[in-house]
Amino acid sequence: MSEDDFRDRQIIHKPPWAVWRFLTDFTQAHCWMTGIKAMRPVREGEVSLGSELVFYVRKIERFSTITAWEPQKKMAITTKQEGVKTTHAFTLFPKDGQTELHLHAFCRAEGKGNLVYSIVLMSMRKTTLSYLKNFKEAIEAEN
Repeated sequence: MSEDDFRDRQIIHKPPWAVWRFLTDFTQAHCWMTGIKAMRPVREGEVSLGSELVFYVRKIERFSTITAWEPQKKMAITTKQEGVKTTHAFTLFPKDGQTELHLHAFCRAEGKGNLVYSIVLMSMRKTTLSYLKNFKEAIEAEN
């Protein structure tokens, strides 16, 4: 088994409720998730633990599942493909009317996933560490 993880955090000059609203508005994911062309829930309606998301990377349709969901506190999105499992966990901490947003992204590979693991890991390194910087810029540009 192979595994790696990445961590980042940003102070967002918005209250937690506003950060949560933007974070969970998946139609806005393309504004800050580098490489994602579009994202939306598979089923219309309220999103919660276990909900599936569909997203597009380089015109390829992929699916994720919400694997952690604590409104205004924590959300994790997990994707599995070809023996590789990636999770992006976002945690919100209130801080003097603002929000400290943490990202813990990790990648695990087993079996045949080890063959594509280095490619997925290289892609994650390039994109994931820009997520919070992009998120901060996008949400703080809102009125």
